[in-house]
Amino acid sequence: MVAGPVCAGSWQYTLLDFPGQGRLQVVSRGGADSLTIVTAGTYVCTPEVKGAAPAGIVAAAHCQ
Repeated sequence: MVAGPVCAGSWQYTLLDFPGQGRLQVVSRGGADSLTIVTAGTYVCTPEVKGAAPAGIVAAAHCQ
């Protein structure tokens, strides 16, 4: 893991490193017992993330 999880409210952002493969960003939401992946990939600044995620998650994902 490279960074995270960064948590804000019920949202989480994590940056994972896969040696030789690159990095994967993951945005999720919910509690530990009901975690849902919102998006994952090399670019996670989807309309849902930019429009609904807390400012700290948007900033961590570099969606400004």
